[in-house]
Amino acid sequence: MFGQIEYMPFRENYGLLPAETSLIMYIVLIPFALIFFYGVCRGLKVYGYSALVKMSRNPGRWFREFFRYSLLQLKIIREVSAGFMHIFVSYSIFVLFIGTLLVFIDSDILEPFKQKLLQGSLYLVFEFTLDLFGLMFLAGITLQLIRRAGVVKRLKPRLEYYGYLFGLLFIGLTGFILEGMRIYLTKPSWSSYSFIGETFSLIFSSIEASENTIATLYAGFWWAHALTAFMLIGFLPYTNLRHIIVSPIYAGLSYDEPRLPLIAKTPFRLEEIDVSKMEEVEIGFRKIGDLDWYRKMGFEACTDCGRCEASCPAYISGTPLSPRNMIQKLDKILWKRKLVDEDLFQSRYLTYEEVYACTTCGACVYVCPVMISPLEYLIEARRSLVMEG
Repeated sequence: MFGQIEYMPFRENYGLLPAETSLIMYIVLIPFALIFFYGVCRGLKVYGYSALVKMSRNPGRWFREFFRYSLLQLKIIREVSAGFMHIFVSYSIFVLFIGTLLVFIDSDILEPFKQKLLQGSLYLVFEFTLDLFGLMFLAGITLQLIRRAGVVKRLKPRLEYYGYLFGLLFIGLTGFILEGMRIYLTKPSWSSYSFIGETFSLIFSSIEASENTIATLYAGFWWAHALTAFMLIGFLPYTNLRHIIVSPIYAGLSYDEPRLPLIAKTPFRLEEIDVSKMEEVEIGFRKIGDLDWYRKMGFEACTDCGRCEASCPAYISGTPLSPRNMIQKLDKILWKRKLVDEDLFQSRYLTYEEVYACTTCGACVYVCPVMISPLEYLIEARRSLVMEG
């Protein structure tokens, strides 16, 4: 039934699955894709279109900041363990996404026209690269789970984080198991390029697994792998992990924002104000609706890493202020329509003690890996209190 493949290396798409698998997969994918794009469009309405306009006006400056803080991750790697973990996960996800895109082109665009992309030397490089970055991916996810198991106290034990981390771990492991099953059943002569998959194949050989049993299990593992990936992608915009999409764009948009020590923009100049209209001047913010799109986007970009909290002297000394908690709770209010125009101080979402606990040292701004300025929100909130008297 199964035998060794000796001819030119190539990727066999859906080779161990029923012929209709590709069609069924795309039908199953549709609801998850709709859920995902609805969540993305929700963000576009609030800040996304304005962000795209700003990017288009100065793409060079945006890309420079994006390259420094999103691709090179210059602020993330200031903390070594977190830096390695994040680089392993983010770079491997990017490479594995490119690999999935190449498989899509190969199987769904070229194959119907009797053409192949993933064959010969390119396919061998493809297999080795994906195994290497798949291993990096598993290492990064494992390190993140260890960090969240109490090693790094500031990381919150939120259920959604563990759900996604274990989901990603499952996807990575089942991907290698599926590769091992495929190698075990087809025995291609080039299997050494898939060095992790070949290791799993040797495990199946050592236990003398039945080929028919492995072939049956293959379909189950394949669908479990695919459905888990679809679910994680579909619900991504509704969790704090949407920062994966938002924060790289947001960090790039910081190119013309005030930097330390002039962290907050001057709201007005007294000599330019008509004294008779002084009461009409609005300063600071008391409601989420008072903020512009960029400040709202900052809530969504927050990674909940807690670096701002760990460096904040006000928080460390026991005051009510936590820069991280402030950003996170304002983000929750952003998506509750009834609360967008509610006074944050009257509703106690912000307190006088919290806002004035800030020493304006700028430590939170300095350490934030995605260029958020909690200090700016605090200064603007203070301005609104002063204006109200």
